[in-house]
Amino acid sequence: MRIAFDLVSLQGVLKNLPKYKDLNKNIKLFLSARSFQLDLESAQRSLQVLTALNDLDGDSRSRLGQPLMLHAVMMYCRAAIEDGSGRHPMGVTSQFSKEQRQRHQDVVKLRNKTMAHFGVGEGLYGERWTKESAVLVFQNDNVFVKNVWTRANYLAQLTFHLEDLCEAALKTVVSKADERHKVLFYTLMKLVREDEEIVRLLYKHMFNPENFFGDAESAAEFWEVDGMREVFTPMFVSTDFEATCGPKVVSKL
Repeated sequence: MRIAFDLVSLQGVLKNLPKYKDLNKNIKLFLSARSFQLDLESAQRSLQVLTALNDLDGDSRSRLGQPLMLHAVMMYCRAAIEDGSGRHPMGVTSQFSKEQRQRHQDVVKLRNKTMAHFGVGEGLYGERWTKESAVLVFQNDNVFVKNVWTRANYLAQLTFHLEDLCEAALKTVVSKADERHKVLFYTLMKLVREDEEIVRLLYKHMFNPENFFGDAESAAEFWEVDGMREVFTPMFVSTDFEATCGPKVVSKL
């Protein structure tokens, strides 16, 4: 027999049933922890490609460097800046050394002051990431105003520092995520054995992997007990010429 239940869908009911308060909370805690983990692992993948760019030709570095650097910074900050994220905080940076905390603040400043919002580059990385100016030029008989700028492709130092920060953060996140997974599993199994109502509720919230992932291959992979893999949605072109081709990470934990 193969059967699965959608715990996120179930939460819509649990929030109105006080006796399942702990279960609802444990589902949220587990989801938050794995979400933090996926963000950091996503940043790591971009950093790994950035490191490999040195072996590619200049045109490839020019095309790929900046988007990979932007993605790594944004995904790291999505996980490491925990204020107001909508996820339960878990102390992503709590085990950082003094030096790592300073580097973390420099990355956050780069994201806040330069990448995500308009502003003059500030801090260790920001000053090298972008410079912009407007210049009044007198040249022979010509007078004109010219916009000038420099923008980094990617910063090797930032890549190195981010790799270190992601590795340190993941040690904390994975450990806590595993703890939350165990607590959620124990809570669910105890209720399933002792509470007929929760069993009835679960059967009203079935999980269909093919509907979730959108393709049969990913749905088949879902039923494997352990591991994670990266799959790609098939490219399609609709009548209004929209196309999608993006990676999805399938977790079978």
